[in-house]
Amino acid sequence: MTVCQVCESIAFDDLPGFPWDSYATGLSGKQYQHSFYRMLPEPPDAAVSTVRYHANLESLRAAAAAECALCVIILAQVEALLAELVELHKLAEAREARLYPTPTFDMWLVRRPDGDQGFWVMSEVPKSKDMSTISLIAAFAFAVPDDDLLNDVIRGRLAEEEPGEKSLKRIAEWDRIYSNDRPHLAFTPGRLIDVQSSASKDTVTLVEVESNSGDRYTALRYAHESEIRSYWEDNPKPDNDCVRVETLPKTFRDAITVTQALGIRYIWIDSLCIRDGPQAWERDSESATAAYENAYLTISATGSSDVNDGLFFKRPLQTSTLIVYKKGANITVFVYAILRPLVKEVVRDRYIEMRDEPISQGLWSFQERVFSPRTVHFASDQMYFETLSCFVAEDGLLKCSAYHTIAETLPEDNFRQKHGGGSPIERWRALIAEYNRLPVANPLDKLPALANIARVYQRMMGGDEYLVGHWKSSFFGSLAWQAIRSTRTGDDTIPSWSILSIDGSCGAHIPEGEAIAVITDMKMSLADESKPFGRIDAVSLSMTAPVLPLKVMSKDEHDRPGKRIYLTLAADESKEVAFLPDTMSRQLSLSADKLLEMEMHALVINKVAQVIEPGRGCNPPDRFYCLVVTPADASGNNTMKRIGQTQITARDLTAEELQAAQSDVVLL
Repeated sequence: MTVCQVCESIAFDDLPGFPWDSYATGLSGKQYQHSFYRMLPEPPDAAVSTVRYHANLESLRAAAAAECALCVIILAQVEALLAELVELHKLAEAREARLYPTPTFDMWLVRRPDGDQGFWVMSEVPKSKDMSTISLIAAFAFAVPDDDLLNDVIRGRLAEEEPGEKSLKRIAEWDRIYSNDRPHLAFTPGRLIDVQSSASKDTVTLVEVESNSGDRYTALRYAHESEIRSYWEDNPKPDNDCVRVETLPKTFRDAITVTQALGIRYIWIDSLCIRDGPQAWERDSESATAAYENAYLTISATGSSDVNDGLFFKRPLQTSTLIVYKKGANITVFVYAILRPLVKEVVRDRYIEMRDEPISQGLWSFQERVFSPRTVHFASDQMYFETLSCFVAEDGLLKCSAYHTIAETLPEDNFRQKHGGGSPIERWRALIAEYNRLPVANPLDKLPALANIARVYQRMMGGDEYLVGHWKSSFFGSLAWQAIRSTRTGDDTIPSWSILSIDGSCGAHIPEGEAIAVITDMKMSLADESKPFGRIDAVSLSMTAPVLPLKVMSKDEHDRPGKRIYLTLAADESKEVAFLPDTMSRQLSLSADKLLEMEMHALVINKVAQVIEPGRGCNPPDRFYCLVVTPADASGNNTMKRIGQTQITARDLTAEELQAAQSDVVLL
């Protein structure tokens, strides 16, 4: 193993931490370009950058050419970053180019954040005074083999290319360590698969159990369509309910193996266990999610696209190398440094969200994860173990956080609980923002696939009335949601004002403020009266609110790429407002022609007092949050539909102007 002098001099076991509270993340969304900006006026902590790496790109390239294994990996990251910057600078205006600075590659090392074991490689940025801007170059996790002397010190392990016995032992160890998060079994599905008591290892048995038996069982989560079809519709029913394991799809076989390895007697697999009469097991029924909610452990085929892919499939080799972790007079300690993806290291919730995994490419698997209190994920890169209080990975990642959940009480050390996001309505808004990002194969599934979650949240919120993705007690604040790179969902029955009417990123954290609009009537026709959280046939919302005509600003005045869209109040064109469209492009040059043909109005929803920031010379003005609406048809009866959102500063509208603009509107 070749090691350059720079790497040999680094004490990887004693790296300085990074002052995360003093820096803001750039959130570039790029794969390699990530900057941090120092927020506080105090001078930077000199100790942060004391562990120096290569001082320039030439030195790094020379070390890589001499086959220093760590430098080879880091240089590959640098080259990928430089290639990405070339493309960004081609497309960007001068202002945008400043957002994507090219580092100096005068580099240093800091500890991996959040208590995770590993290190980050950082670099200064040209003309950045006192390290006010720095860039992340590479990120690594520490790992050791299972039988290593450091296995009690270093959490990370090298993921098996093809999961086997070591992986099963790892799951059993996670199950033991995080035993406090095991659920109280209040329900047992009426039919399960007994994987332990068969006389032959080659067979398992379908059995009937009492719903209140309290028997422990695992549940399998895998990617499939919205309808749960019985496996036995297309395959011969077994004699005496005895099933030969080899006849089952690979994912089913592997899940049985995991269950047996954990010493659990039963497993629930939907298509094997559903009885005749599939309506009772529609995926928007309470029975379907109760099986996951009460499972001892959910086994998730997270990285599998098909039921035949299995859990134990070949995964890409991790990019890693041995490094000298610690060197003493009589001993040299080695560990593996595993390269980690920068976009997930910077926004660490990306590890938990698993947006690129095959199982995350549909709506229905979302509810199964939200209802599962404990899950082992067989993902495309490694295994993860998830409970209500933590999220851990084979590479040593350990987060005191978890995915969205229907648990009424979050653990005290849960991220959302600690940072003020633990109330039911705040959790709902975060959940909806994640749900809307999911790809939609069938637009008609958008409401039903959320129904079971909404049913539980209604109970958590004291019986609040559910209004197509919103709640009556917080209705006006939630109406002013903001769409980001979104398209209109294909289900035309979902009203334009509902946050569920779009597919894509959205912001739902709007302060409640003082309601300006008043609901006078709401008419909703359900597709099935027995499913109040499911599909709808039609809905109309009648309200009284100030309605202010708007005009788009001159196209010639703002016609250049990247320029945001601004509207003016028709009654006073000196008063400009930024327009945030739901689905149209935010570049005026691409949307102007369409906007100039539209009749637009600002429908004032609520008034929000702005938070006074410490150190500001003046108080920010209060704001009116408004929906930008347009006539839904040519009838002229004030029937409107939402096309976007805007905000108007309170000083631009007097009480008299608001009163004069009052109108009765029907919002579709």
